Amino acid sequence: MGVFALIREDYRAFSRLRGDASAARRRLLFLPRLLINPSLHASVLVRFSNGSPAWMHWFWRNILIWTHSMDIAYRSEIGPGLFFPHPHTITMAPGVVIGARCRISHMTTIAGNVGSARAPILGDGVAVMPGAQILGEVTIGDNCVVGAGAWVDSDMPAGSIAVADKAAIVEGKAEALFGPAGILPY
Repeated sequence: MGVFALIREDYRAFSRLRGDASAARRRLLFLPRLLINPSLHASVLVRFSNGSPAWMHWFWRNILIWTHSMDIAYRSEIGPGLFFPHPHTITMAPGVVIGARCRISHMTTIAGNVGSARAPILGDGVAVMPGAQILGEVTIGDNCVVGAGAWVDSDMPAGSIAVADKAAIVEGKAEALFGPAGILPY
């Protein structure tokens, strides 16, 4: 699939999430949304970055880093229908494979561990929530959800959910750490 066909599919996924049923409305609003909406802007930059030859990849990658703090390595395979709800601080290592219709939230890392033979593989319809870390030679099955703050370093079967541990509440320690006034505002 070419770069512009992938951009068209990403825009269709974005429009479905917004509830746009009319093809005429989608066509009419494409350019204003592209200019204003950071999700579409990041998606287009990712497509140009990945679809460019190696000598041109650095240009699009630097614009992506500068505008969205996203670092998407060259040679990542990303399927159609990609959606970034909040396109900030997302990192993908070389060789990452992402299926169709995936949603990747902010503060996410998808990378192999040091010395890994391959990068993670995400199936179709995977949702990666904010702060999730997918590390190592893992395969995430179709229609999985990687929850907020989850650390995934083993395979996930199709249709499963990875959740982070619940925060532990430690009573009576705030005063010892921050004094009787607590954390003072700026």
